[in-house]
Amino acid sequence: ASPDQAWGSAPGDAPPSFTAGQAPAVLAPASTATLAPGGTTTAKLTVANATTQAQTVSWSVTVPSGSGLQATPAQGTASIPAGGGTIPVQLTASASAPQTFSAVTVSASVGHQPVPTENLSVQVATQGSLASYFGNRGVSSDSDPMDADFDGGGYSYSAQALAAAGVTPGGTVSAGGATYTWPDSAAGDPDNVVADGQVVTLNAAAGASTLYLLGSASNGPSTGTVTVTYSDGSTASVPVTVTDWAAGSPEPGNTVAVSTPYRNCGCGSAVYGTTSVYSVAVPINPVLGVATVTLPADTNQGEIHVFALTTG
Repeated sequence: ASPDQAWGSAPGDAPPSFTAGQAPAVLAPASTATLAPGGTTTAKLTVANATTQAQTVSWSVTVPSGSGLQATPAQGTASIPAGGGTIPVQLTASASAPQTFSAVTVSASVGHQPVPTENLSVQVATQGSLASYFGNRGVSSDSDPMDADFDGGGYSYSAQALAAAGVTPGGTVSAGGATYTWPDSAAGDPDNVVADGQVVTLNAAAGASTLYLLGSASNGPSTGTVTVTYSDGSTASVPVTVTDWAAGSPEPGNTVAVSTPYRNCGCGSAVYGTTSVYSVAVPINPVLGVATVTLPADTNQGEIHVFALTTG
């Protein structure tokens, strides 16, 4: 007539776990590892131990052909306690390594039982370059629209739609009097910088009268201040407004660089409506060369995304 409060509370009352096919450990990558050409970094894989006792995990690393990357050592073992642990993977890039992202594969096993493989995302980029600050994934493949999130709401540019408009990884984009190099990032890899005060090394010679930004805003239009540091150490701060990526018309000083008829949604479908990237012109002193460019540390609303920088 009334429940016994002790019923089901003893350790022996717990239902059994279904462990068929359970791996003794699971690998998970940390954030993207970044290193300069000729540089070295240590990436860490988190290892979740699915058992109640320490496990010896044997691992090996495979780097993509042509990436210029080398793992030292390429294989080893690690003792992972019951609470989990990490596997450090030391990576070196040759001086001529392509400046792009690569997927480094880590295979592992416990005893004779294989553990699911995992990929480390590794970026080779010169320190201080715009690419070294890439953190936002703005472009996804139509076959995997959840692989990027440009605006924080799960929406992103379509790689296929950009390609149809002539924009491909490592290719050029011309607009507003400027020619840019589009990020050499595959769909789903970081490909733009969300402006937050990053100091970008430019080292542009004197003679240029305009700094050009290739970008767009999410939840914009967004206005912030760009600070240009010249070769003599002097600075100039210039307000800049960047058009929202889904706006119907560009803000003053903005020129449409590329437009696509739809964007991808993390919900798994395409959302039709014009989506654009803009060329934004910022006046600079042509007498002095530009040493660095400091991106806006804050905006009046939304976020400014930068895909490329150049002068002209």
